[in-house]
Amino acid sequence: MAVFGIVSSLYFFAVTVFDHSPKPDLTASPNYPSLDFRPMPSRDQVDSTLIRFQQGNETTWKHWFNDLDSFLDPYQESRQYADHFSQCDWSIPLYQKYVCVFELMMLGNNCTRENYYGYHKGRPCVVVKMNRIWGWEPLPYRPDDTLPDNMPTEVRQLVYSNPTRPQVWISCEGEVSSGMAMGIPQK
Repeated sequence: MAVFGIVSSLYFFAVTVFDHSPKPDLTASPNYPSLDFRPMPSRDQVDSTLIRFQQGNETTWKHWFNDLDSFLDPYQESRQYADHFSQCDWSIPLYQKYVCVFELMMLGNNCTRENYYGYHKGRPCVVVKMNRIWGWEPLPYRPDDTLPDNMPTEVRQLVYSNPTRPQVWISCEGEVSSGMAMGIPQK
């Protein structure tokens, strides 16, 4: 009986851990898939995700630079041309075994390793990444769509000013008063 328990536990572990497809759980919020961001706070500052540093003081922003640099390292151009990478386009569906090539130049001139991702100038870069959920297909907003009434004005203007560029738009707002003190609009 003990052998059966061990074998069934190993089977459950293998099915849970080694299944290579993400499991979509959009029941709680079907319109908002999970987003992730970088840089993340250091382990001793996990109580807040607020990015705090002093412009001109490298010791206060070095962690943020290092964390973002480590996150972006796999996206260096030379590392994205294996069999499982694909050039993505809104008109061509992406198959489950592929991931899109992400070109770091899309982050702009300020958000480069050479420019310390803007931290030394007090203009920090933050990367927002949508976690992959197989079977979920994003529906981009286009200017001729009926846009949600609660869409922030800035995002609405971006949709209208980019008529040929379908993409998924997000807006970021502070949720707590400490974000307001730093100049982030409160949600």
